[in-house]
Amino acid sequence: LRTKNIGSVPNDSFYHAESNLLMRAARENNGTLEGRTIDVHTDREICGPSCMKVLPKLGIELGNPRVTFIGPNGTRRTMKDGDWE
Repeated sequence: LRTKNIGSVPNDSFYHAESNLLMRAARENNGTLEGRTIDVHTDREICGPSCMKVLPKLGIELGNPRVTFIGPNGTRRTMKDGDWE
């Protein structure tokens, strides 16, 4: 019996640092990030299709915070309301 790898694109992004950081922050705040504004400084740019697709949806599930990811060269990407601004 063959099963599909649940860690395949785009679900692989749930194993990336950005997703883990948000889920852990929510866990430490009674399961929600509602009403929060968060800046995340990263040592790499956000990966292409996986994180760009999944992170805004994860944000909705965690209370819809405004999250800005700041890359190593200063690029900024902000997510809110299930999409990128």
